[in-house]
Amino acid sequence: MKVPIISMGAVTHLGLGPDILCNYNLNKPHQRPKSRSNNSSEDINIDAYTIGSVDEFLSYERREIRFLTKGTKYLLAAVDSAKENCSDFDFGKINPDDLGIVVGSNYGGLDTIANFDWTIVTEGPEAVSVMAIPNTLTNAPAVQMAIKLQAKAFNSTIATGRTCALDAIGYACKFINSGRARYVYASAMEEMSPHLINAMQSIEANRGSPVSEAAGTLLLGHSDLVQAESYIIGWRNTCSTDSSLSDCMTDVINQVLNDAGLTMSDVAFVIGSINSSRDEAIIDGLAATAKNMRENIKFVSVSGYLGNTYGVSGILNVIVATFALKKWKIPGSAIPHGINISEKINISSEVVTFEKGVVLAVEADHSGICSAILISR
Repeated sequence: MKVPIISMGAVTHLGLGPDILCNYNLNKPHQRPKSRSNNSSEDINIDAYTIGSVDEFLSYERREIRFLTKGTKYLLAAVDSAKENCSDFDFGKINPDDLGIVVGSNYGGLDTIANFDWTIVTEGPEAVSVMAIPNTLTNAPAVQMAIKLQAKAFNSTIATGRTCALDAIGYACKFINSGRARYVYASAMEEMSPHLINAMQSIEANRGSPVSEAAGTLLLGHSDLVQAESYIIGWRNTCSTDSSLSDCMTDVINQVLNDAGLTMSDVAFVIGSINSSRDEAIIDGLAATAKNMRENIKFVSVSGYLGNTYGVSGILNVIVATFALKKWKIPGSAIPHGINISEKINISSEVVTFEKGVVLAVEADHSGICSAILISR
């Protein structure tokens, strides 16, 4: 597998565009943005990073986006930023028949669905707008994205918890290699609502990172069509219900490295999301891999200032990894307080340089799903 990364786009609470995200990661590892929310409900305890309106950044007329959910708008904003981020690629040459869409999302549209149901129950079916009905479908953001981009090759939505962004990238690569599409937008998005934020805080009682809205996208293409600075060279996903999450992580790392004909000694650093003490299984799996294959593995997590972006975290980490390979710099880590990993694996808050190697991006969901992506220059 060798699939070019043509362009990247993102929207987070830090701002619009991958440059803001990556410059922040590579140059300001110690700074953490202030937690913020645009909700004022007094009965809900909210600690979250929210994005707010992105309407002014979209390349569409207001009537075209009037009935779109905010999550769908985040996706479109990420795509627009991907186009702006790659001035030397002619996006106009992409034939809609050859363009596919894969979106990873777990909570996209959930607020719309809840409000829709609540209105029907409390006020009756005549009180809801028919224009809101399409937004109650799980795949509505991906469908709207395909409509706006006129993508006709295929359209998929993936909801595999925290691994859905890496899985979206992996699916996109397989579709390209199998001839289903020549270009694919592999994307991920999570939107937050007050009640969802409160529920997530209750579930992750020991959470260290505030939950966070975000969207990201990679435009991928066939290697015969375009050359790029960075490539996806491997993807593996596995689910295990009869072994520990750390063992599952070790297995998926070994699988993706074996597929690419590499070993851990070829990996410059590993990047993944550590949001709370519940995520220490990722560290345990990496530590076991490092013990068996190589001692001094470097691990990076930027969750401490990006927040818990849940399903989007994988794609944001791949964007950070791609910029790191371009600049030959390993980003400084920001780990939430209360997580003890210093004795298990090599991690630093300082930005350091490196000269060669690939980057391994990993994610694990507490349901038992683990996913890994390899990125190279």
